[in-house]
Amino acid sequence: MTDSVYVDFIQQGLTFDREMVQYLWLAEEEGIPVLSVSVNFDQVSSITYKIDELEEDPVGIAVKTADAMRVYPTVTSGMVNVSGLSSDARLRLLDGNGKLAQELPNQSTFNLSDHPAGMYFVEIQTPGAIAHHRIFITR
Repeated sequence: MTDSVYVDFIQQGLTFDREMVQYLWLAEEEGIPVLSVSVNFDQVSSITYKIDELEEDPVGIAVKTADAMRVYPTVTSGMVNVSGLSSDARLRLLDGNGKLAQELPNQSTFNLSDHPAGMYFVEIQTPGAIAHHRIFITR
C-alpha cells in the first residue's frame, strides 16, 4: 500500500509504502477518535469504536479507539491470542455473517479448533467500547 503526506516546511509531498494503515475519524471540536479502522495489506483487520468519551450527545455513533487490544494470529488452525485485554472485557466469536458462534472466556489465549474453517470476528466488549477483529480459521 502506498501513502503520501505533504510537509509544509519543505513544501513538498512525499510517498512511502505501508503494510498497515489506521484511519481515525474525530468528533467535531473535541478531537476524540469516533471511529478507527485498521487496514493490513489492503484488508480491513479491525474496526473499533467507543461510546462514552464525548461531552455531548453526538449525531450518529460516538467512538474511540481501543488501541491496546490486539488479536493474533489472524490466520489460525485453532489457537488465538488476545493482548491488552481488561478484566471486565467480554469476548464473543461471530461467524462471517455476524451470528454468535461462541461466547469466549476472558483469557489471553483460547482454542477455536472445534469451529469449521472460514472467516470469523472476535468481538471484544468493554464498558463503553466494542472492537471487532477479523480472523480466519484454516484446516
